[in-house]
Amino acid sequence: MLEIGSVMTLEPLDQPGDMYRCKLVSMDEATISIDYPVSETTGKTGFLVNGTLLSCLVVGSDQNPYRFETAVMGRRKENIPVILLKLPQKNDILKIQRRQYVRIDTDVNVAVHSPDGVFPAFVSVTSDLSAGGAAIIIPEDIEIEERQPLTVWLSLPLQDGTISYVKMDSESIRVYEESGVKKATIQFLNMNDLSLQKIIRFCFDQQILTRKKEAAAE
Repeated sequence: MLEIGSVMTLEPLDQPGDMYRCKLVSMDEATISIDYPVSETTGKTGFLVNGTLLSCLVVGSDQNPYRFETAVMGRRKENIPVILLKLPQKNDILKIQRRQYVRIDTDVNVAVHSPDGVFPAFVSVTSDLSAGGAAIIIPEDIEIEERQPLTVWLSLPLQDGTISYVKMDSESIRVYEESGVKKATIQFLNMNDLSLQKIIRFCFDQQILTRKKEAAAE
């Protein structure tokens, strides 16, 4: 499942919301070697002390995302300096099937372009979002047909107040009207590993925030 060169997203369990990006460099029977992780917020190299517990999100060789927990075991010099993470047991790795992608109601900003120039570019918001696609609100003066190719930029607000941008090739699936508002459901196509991880992480975080708000209101 794990593959050398895979992009991984790390989140310290004691610092939820702090996201780091790295690559899997090598593996042995007990550890995973990664290059030094870079903060998605600051763009600077992060420092992870030995014993730090991490949640890891990675897209496997089968193009499915996986989640597992691991810990920093140490450092060593290979072709480059690397950080050693504990290799998870197979039964500790959670496979996230595409049909299991969390879909959340959220109004993140979105910019939509037609690669064929069929309609002028416009800025709008989503009404829901998952790692597989979204529903977006369509301005009245924009005409989009079903099965039309799109280029989509999402602006994902992170918990620390920064914005993470994701660009994807997409396709309109259905155009419809709901409560007097014109919408289109779109499917994301040919997503790279990092874009997929960003959206999955955002959706999980939003789901956790919603649960916390509901619990506080009880």
